Amino acid sequence: MVAVVVGLGLLATVLFLVLGRVFGLDKRPGFFGTLAPFYSDINLIVEILMVIGLTVGLFLIRNRQRSAHQYMQTAMVLFNLVMMFFFMGIVFVQLLKPGTTISLSIIAEIFHGTIGIIAILIGLYLLLLMNNLLPKGWQIKGRKNLMRVAFGLYCVVALGGLVLYYLFFMVH
Repeated sequence: MVAVVVGLGLLATVLFLVLGRVFGLDKRPGFFGTLAPFYSDINLIVEILMVIGLTVGLFLIRNRQRSAHQYMQTAMVLFNLVMMFFFMGIVFVQLLKPGTTISLSIIAEIFHGTIGIIAILIGLYLLLLMNNLLPKGWQIKGRKNLMRVAFGLYCVVALGGLVLYYLFFMVH
């Protein structure tokens, strides 16, 4: 049942994002009253909710609710992957185009994106590990430490995203 809900949620998110681009939502002004476009405001909310979800997952495992932890973390990693592809990935690729003028803000975004990619890759590895989708030879023993690293990286990336949002869209 949980897999169906997560799957439907991911499908709805992808449809919203694709149709939103088709109908120009990505070009509309945001709803927080800042200089941010609509999709940046959506991304901000979703990323905050994902960090909350990952934190809930942390408390679930500490309370020995392994299945609930597995479902929560799997859902958060998959949603983050979708959001990364449709929001941050597109921006990140545009930053790396030849001819882009290198500035402090570009360097900050590239640094933020690189840490985000590392967090996502670790999260995907843990997702595969947690759901028994990796061959024995690819499994590691220190998964608790890797989970801590992934959680820390996700928090650093989320905080960095808040700082970048503030600097780009709120400071005039």
